[in-house]
Amino acid sequence: MKRYIVMALAAVLTAGCSSTVTKNFKVFAEPPDAVIRVVSGTDLQEQTYRSPAAVTADVPKDPALASKAILEVQKKNYKPRVISLQDVKTGETLNIRLQ
Repeated sequence: MKRYIVMALAAVLTAGCSSTVTKNFKVFAEPPDAVIRVVSGTDLQEQTYRSPAAVTADVPKDPALASKAILEVQKKNYKPRVISLQDVKTGETLNIRLQ
């Protein structure tokens, strides 16, 4: 019985101590065929989207990893735009125009 209580307590503590913050936001890119790349999560996985995109990203709470969590919009012959996910607010709509 003690073992089950200890396992349940460990599961509750692990679930309550999340090491990421989940952010949901929308991205509209100009030109519309630009590639939207998001690097997020504790293992810094890369996901790609097309505009318009509804993005869900996990931003690590660890400052060293959080600085590497980015949103990048790029297209050939345009200057890429890189934004830190720390600066993006949940529910925000980003309108990004490449030059």
